[in-house]
Amino acid sequence: MDVPISHDKPNRGNTVIPVRQSSFAWCFDEHPADQVDAADIYLLDLQEAHDAWTSYIDSANCRGIFDVSENSWVSTSEKNWIGNWRPQHGDKEIDHQFCERIAEISGWNRERPLLLIESKRVAVSLRFNSFVRFWPDLLMRINEAPILLSRESDSLCAFCFAPTGHVQHMHRRDPPRELRMA
Repeated sequence: MDVPISHDKPNRGNTVIPVRQSSFAWCFDEHPADQVDAADIYLLDLQEAHDAWTSYIDSANCRGIFDVSENSWVSTSEKNWIGNWRPQHGDKEIDHQFCERIAEISGWNRERPLLLIESKRVAVSLRFNSFVRFWPDLLMRINEAPILLSRESDSLCAFCFAPTGHVQHMHRRDPPRELRMA
């Protein structure tokens, strides 16, 4: 089902897919459908995901985060550990405080439009409040070191969720290439 693109959803006229109608639907089985629908979480189609990757992450011909060019901001940015999204060795509890640290570091408000980008093929559009509420469900499916970043050019913060469970703050030095030209 095609969803009309509004000014606060991904642009360029491509299709976004509501998460409950996507291959990610099973991740949200434990939540009432109306809560997930109200969260405004969208899987970007392949072209939109590719465009998001090349605009926000790396324009080089790479497949995912472990293959970015050494000149990419992902490779050259300063990185700081801020918490864990998975239990660490011997721990039974997940550290839920990392979402608060993301809010403190980034200054993002609850309605901030974000992208969670894993590769040229997988990207999700959502708001910060939806990420805070549904991060365990999203990271269950998008777990190859996705990067959470703002779609707005005023934020140079990004956060990487390593497969090992670490959350890293990555400080960008410049806004995304596409946003510099706007």
